[in-house]
Amino acid sequence: MNNAKIWLVVKPTVGLPLFLGAVAATSLFVHYNLLKTTTWLPAYYQGKPKKAAALDVPAQPGVGQAAVVMFKDGDASQEAVVLLPDGRTAKAVFDGRTTVASTALDVVK
Repeated sequence: MNNAKIWLVVKPTVGLPLFLGAVAATSLFVHYNLLKTTTWLPAYYQGKPKKAAALDVPAQPGVGQAAVVMFKDGDASQEAVVLLPDGRTAKAVFDGRTTVASTALDVVK
């Protein structure tokens, strides 16, 4: 132990409660400040559901075009929301990094 000689100066009956009290006080201080300065933590403690992620989908794609918005869902998969020209939406989930079809310049391995 690097600081083993501290117990020759400070008794363990004093030092340990003082150290554990400082840890508890710091934890209470941090949690109190999180409750006062954030909006999500009090909502989490009250059990409110998590808000859905907002997508930046264009209002209307051009005639005959579909708008695609990609967003990452996890470490190994991605999701895409497709806004079709007639207003319908579709959701595609891509698992892994397998290339099905591509040009020679944008192949991802």
